[in-house]
Amino acid sequence: MVTSNSFGYGTPAIADWNHDGYDDVVITDYNATVGGQTDAGQVILFRGSPTGLTAIGGRVINQNSAGVPDVAEVDDNFGYLGSTTGDFNRDGRPDLAVVTEYESVGADTYAGVFHTFPGTATSIGTTGAKLFTQDTAGIPGAVTANTYFGGDTIWSGDFNGDGFSDLVVPCGYCVVAGINNAGYTIVLRGSASGVTGVGARQIKRSSTPGEADVADTYFGTGY
Repeated sequence: MVTSNSFGYGTPAIADWNHDGYDDVVITDYNATVGGQTDAGQVILFRGSPTGLTAIGGRVINQNSAGVPDVAEVDDNFGYLGSTTGDFNRDGRPDLAVVTEYESVGADTYAGVFHTFPGTATSIGTTGAKLFTQDTAGIPGAVTANTYFGGDTIWSGDFNGDGFSDLVVPCGYCVVAGINNAGYTIVLRGSASGVTGVGARQIKRSSTPGEADVADTYFGTGY
């Protein structure tokens, strides 16, 4: 039994996951109760068809799904404010990235994480799913409480033209040079193994000539 009051809140991810010529959609449901854990969150895949979207052939993914790193916990908010899609491993199949903004990492509450899920020949897979934090090798910064890594909306695109979709992940509550909530974004590259921390870049307001980091501006988010 899953209960929720957030179904459809946030940006959906749209792609043809079963390659039938009809776009499918992933809708977030971040306040869903999963395995008795309130506000744990989930995402739901709906299929496109000749008559429009349908739940037939779709699936639910949450942190209790087989193969997904971590587990559903109270207030995780898996899927908060949406998800995004891209071909992160350049295999011709759309993959999925989902934020868990309120996830604790170790003793650091509300540190935030995100997951990636590989596309398969017929759907979105959970086998091979990956978990990323600010302590993942190559990612600038460090896990810190109350920074909500990945919070707000994440984006994808092939920013270096190598054929792999890359991923932009905000950290609007992160501290920059002692400036609280100045925020920054992390750009992670796609690779043959999917999204990777190798070569990740941090972009902040002061990365632009003539601009300075400012407290409480939450750079990279929609706040």
